[in-house]
Amino acid sequence: MTKAMPRPRYDAKQARTAIQSGGIATAVIRAEEALWFVEFVTREADVVDLVTARNERRSFRNAHLALKVLRELGITLAQVQMENWNQDAEPEKLWSRPDMVRVLKAGSEVESRGKVETAPDKPSRSGKK
Repeated sequence: MTKAMPRPRYDAKQARTAIQSGGIATAVIRAEEALWFVEFVTREADVVDLVTARNERRSFRNAHLALKVLRELGITLAQVQMENWNQDAEPEKLWSRPDMVRVLKAGSEVESRGKVETAPDKPSRSGKK
């Protein structure tokens, strides 16, 4: 039994280069339950997945966001395959940014107390304020 070869993968930069050089024949937005994925079909008929910087398949919460990314990459015509789209599926949870939550909460607390801190005035190069 032979092992299936993993699909090639392009991050956004590699995809843009392949598109600009004419190496992409078409783009496909494919639904899987509640998520959408982008695939490219190359001139050699290979299917290539769009991936994140961490080399994971890039998923989108809706087809509109996938279309927007394709447009930004230079694709103006794409196929949409939605036979595996489950409109009733629970939407994927947005990933959280605990670091940003802490920063925003701290800023909100400072504002609510009315103690917005500002940097002290610096004298200008001419010595005048």
